[in-house]
Amino acid sequence: MSQKIPSLLKEIPDYPEKLYMRGKLPGEKTVISITGSKEPTDYGIEIVKKLTLGLSKYPISIATGLSVGIEQLTTEEALKLGTQVIGISSSGLKHSDELQERIISSNGLLLSEEGPNKCKTKKSKELSLRIIAGISQTTIVIEAERKSNAMVIADLAMQYNREVCTFPGSIFSKTSSGPHYLIRNGATPITSLDNLLEILGFSVERNDKPDLTEEELVAVKVLLRKPLEKIDLCNELNLNSIECDRLIATLSLKDIIKEELGEIKINLPK
Repeated sequence: MSQKIPSLLKEIPDYPEKLYMRGKLPGEKTVISITGSKEPTDYGIEIVKKLTLGLSKYPISIATGLSVGIEQLTTEEALKLGTQVIGISSSGLKHSDELQERIISSNGLLLSEEGPNKCKTKKSKELSLRIIAGISQTTIVIEAERKSNAMVIADLAMQYNREVCTFPGSIFSKTSSGPHYLIRNGATPITSLDNLLEILGFSVERNDKPDLTEEELVAVKVLLRKPLEKIDLCNELNLNSIECDRLIATLSLKDIIKEELGEIKINLPK
């Protein structure tokens, strides 16, 4: 157990009186939390991979609750890329847990209010959500149903006056209901990696010639002719909905396209 409670966590009204800790504190790094659906679509998975890759070049630590889905995928991708992971456990710190040990061996940090090798309970899970929100300057939601732990984390972050960001999604996907609700209630929609980096306070180097795959180049050429609704873009490119969502996510994160009034269009420089 440690008395060195991270400073951001001390700012919340219900910060933990005791905290079990293993690993390395983030120091001067910007701490963000990434959370989302336990059953992400290909769109959400693609966002996680592109986002963690882009963020790996900056002094950032990523806090997650280690749950299946978006959180676990984020943890795995961050570990691969050498980004510090802060894992918040609702069932105590376990030397026998393979993922926890990988986080420690990668200079990460583990936090829990529960003693070692405790069993997770509904109450301990609920308490851990406030630590995820409280330790982070910014919370990012990638796909979530309206009633979910990811939404509880986002709501707590808003109560703590922290930045909440999310990715808009398809109106036909149930995992878009949470992000769209958050946007209606003041969360910042993320439209590109550069957009997020600016929100986090990092200076962004503009690349006038982004690296595009052949498929992405074809999509850009189609959209240069005229903006299209998603279904029309899918038909034009002969892609199914899942493939099209993946392509749109990638081009959005590269700041090549944007969606306005139901149409996808080229994001022309201002």
